[in-house]
This record gives sequence, structure tokens and C-alpha cells, in this order.
Amino acid sequence: MTVGRAVLLLLAPLLIWLLSLVLLMAHLGILYFVQTRIVRGILDGKQLSLLSAILGIAAVWEYDRKVVAPVLSAMVEPGVRHVAELWIIGILASLSLLIMGLTFHYSMTGLTKFNGRSSLIFPKPIYRNNPQVVRHLWIRLFTLNTATTFCVFALLPCHLMLAARGSSSDTPDVEAVWIFLAGLAIAAVVATWARELILNYPSQAALLAKVNYLVSVNSKSQEHRISISRRKSDPFGWGRSEMIRVARILERLARRVDSGAGLGLHHPLAALYKATADHMRRYCASPASLNSTLPFSMVAILISIEAVSISDSPTWRNYLTRHLDVFDEEGNPRALQTAPYPGRFKQSLIEFGRLVNQVNLFVQDSWKTIVIVLALAAFAFGKLSLDSLVGIAK
Repeated sequence: MTVGRAVLLLLAPLLIWLLSLVLLMAHLGILYFVQTRIVRGILDGKQLSLLSAILGIAAVWEYDRKVVAPVLSAMVEPGVRHVAELWIIGILASLSLLIMGLTFHYSMTGLTKFNGRSSLIFPKPIYRNNPQVVRHLWIRLFTLNTATTFCVFALLPCHLMLAARGSSSDTPDVEAVWIFLAGLAIAAVVATWARELILNYPSQAALLAKVNYLVSVNSKSQEHRISISRRKSDPFGWGRSEMIRVARILERLARRVDSGAGLGLHHPLAALYKATADHMRRYCASPASLNSTLPFSMVAILISIEAVSISDSPTWRNYLTRHLDVFDEEGNPRALQTAPYPGRFKQSLIEFGRLVNQVNLFVQDSWKTIVIVLALAAFAFGKLSLDSLVGIAK
């Protein structure tokens, strides 16, 4: 096998995954348009929105039938390609109906039942004064969750291609299959990284999802919180990493807001985000975080910063400004007591450096074992004779 063919086989799963993900995200974009049009058409009585929603449903059907399904099933044998297309269309249709059904179940209700049915944790005035905002946030939340699902679902064409290669002949190329499997493992790692990137992107939906997770789990029993903690020795292990992620999202949102204020200027909303992130970092580093239950003051801060991100009411901003002492007597932002977390790129470089150091130490300590394992692999593929293998083992 030539080097070029081996590299192509190694990169093929990643390229197929990327193409599939782009197609699926386009499907999700059309579906988001359909959901917003339906909600606006039914609740606001806009007939034009309902008409555009019907056109959107027709567009997503034609897009799945003529673009997504043929491309995702292109690696399957021609004899079963039509069946694969039907399966893909059925899965996408089921996911779309599930998303739309859950969204409408929680958002398209009467105002008297809306607060009781919605599991989004907002102050009660939000439901009363901004019901449309909460309804559209439901759509964004389900769109966010579906995007993370599609990151994994986009690996399906790679598995179809692997199955097609394995069944295309009676004696498949074992070496090519192993290289393709290595590429599939790389694609799976990239898909996991992309999923985490979407979940932690500094957006309103990501902030909303994480704050609601912290507040909802905190309201459950202590036994439940301890059972989902990764470290039993850390009672707050169930929420520590999520709170740190919330602080990081707030920091990135603050940088984004500050960048629009002008060179050398500080936006007061950015100062509010930074102060809240600073308070969360100090809490996670304090002995108080060794309790499994968040104190009422921290829950109030989480709900308030969530309300600030979606509401123009000054109530929540004033509460955070007073409670966190964001500004000094002259109206300038106070200095933070903790250092902000490094950016994602810088953190990735630090983690990559640690990984390289660990691999280097492992190779130095286990180089003989690595040589024997490589020799066994070469012997299994017929690249090494038995006598050479015995000589290496000695």
C-alpha cells in the first residue's frame, strides 16, 4: 500500500464526518426556522408565518430526500442503497418530530399553565412579562441539544463505508480496514471535541442550559446529588465542573461585550458578567463548596444572571450589582479577586504540552514493551517472520 493511499484512508472518516455534519446542521437550520414560524403563527395569529412554516416543512423534506439521504448512503452497496436512504430519512424525520413535539409541549401553552409546565427555571416575572422570550429559548435549547446529537450521528456514514468495504469482497484488505478504523477513532475524538465545543460555546442557550442544570439538580435530594458526583470525596462534584464552565462562559461573554464598547472602555454589563464569574470561582475554591447543596444566595445569583441575559428588566441587574459590589464609589468596575480562566485555545495548548510530556515519560519507561507490541503487529500482518520476532523478543 502506498503512503498516499494510507493517508487518504486515514483521513477519509474525518472528511466524511465533516461533510455529514455540514448537511445535518443545514437540516437543523431549516428545522429551527420552521419551529419559530409555527410558534409565531399560532400564538401571534400571523397567517404569513404559518404559510412560511408549511413551505419550510416541504423544503426540509425535499432536502432530506434529495440531498442528505443520497449523500449519507453513498458508501452503501447499490443493492441496498435505497433501503439505507429510507432508514436515514426515517431517523431524521423521527428526530425532527420529537424535537418539535417537546418544544411545543413546553412552550405553546396558555399563559396560566405556562409557568407550571415549563421546566426552565426563571423568576416568575419572566414568565409573566416575557412569555415569548421563554418560548423561543425552548426552541434554542432543543436546537442546541440536537446539534450535539448530530455530532455523533454524523459518524454513521463512516460505519456504513466500513461495512461496505468489509462485505465488498471475500478477502477484504485487512491492512486498509485497520487504517480506516484508526481514522474512525480520530473522527470520533474530533466529534466528541466538537460536541463539547457546542455545549460550552459562549451563547445564551449554553448559559441557560448549564444554569438550569445546576439549579434543578440542587433542588433534588442529597442522595441523588452524591450519586451523580464523579468523586465521592467531593460532595459538590456533581456541579463543580459545570459552575466553572458557567464562569468561563460569562468571561467570554464579557470579552465579547467589552470588544463592542471601544478601545480602552469597559461595558457595565461586561463588568457584571466578570463579577459573577469571579464570585463563582471564589465559591468553588472556598470550603463552602464542600457541601453538596448550593446556598440560597448562590442559587439566587445563578437565576439572576440568567434573567439578566434574557430580560431588559433592571431588577436583576440591580440585585447583582448590590450583592456582588460590582462598582466602586466612582462607578468604575472593582478589581477581581481571582484570575480569569485561560482561554480555550491556551488551555488546549497547556493540556497538549502535558500530554506530550506524559507520552514522553511513558515511552522512556516502556520502550521495550512498545517494540514487542509493534513486532507482534507486524508479525500478524505478515510483515515479519517468526525468526525475526523471536530475535526481537530476546
